[in-house]
Amino acid sequence: FNGVCGDLPLRLILGSKGYAYYFDSIMSAYRTGVPGSASMRALSSFAKIKTTFDAHIMILQEFDAYTDGQYHDVIQKAIELKLFTSLVHRQELVELKSERFRHLYDELHWYSKLKLRLYSFSPTLFRIARDLKRRLAARG
Repeated sequence: FNGVCGDLPLRLILGSKGYAYYFDSIMSAYRTGVPGSASMRALSSFAKIKTTFDAHIMILQEFDAYTDGQYHDVIQKAIELKLFTSLVHRQELVELKSERFRHLYDELHWYSKLKLRLYSFSPTLFRIARDLKRRLAARG
């Protein structure tokens, strides 16, 4: 498998080989929003978001071929969700509301829809509101 995400192919391959077990305890931590982290770098621009999600989709397509389509329907749903999530991160409101993604858009929380609409209406106003929210949160 080629791709930007090392743990996704590992989870897919190992999960397809047998049972997965659930441990009811914290075994690791995933830090989000940390400057310089892989996730923050991947979400740092619309171009990087598209590249990252396209790579995830490629991994899923390669896994589908690797398993001779055994999980094809589930993989297609996962690809659709990856495409949708990429559009959300890139704030592509028109495409999100298209017939193809409407069922997923309708499930979004009202606050997510509000942010998308605000960005669509005025990217500058969106950035001002986002920065203001961050400054207020930093003050505690």
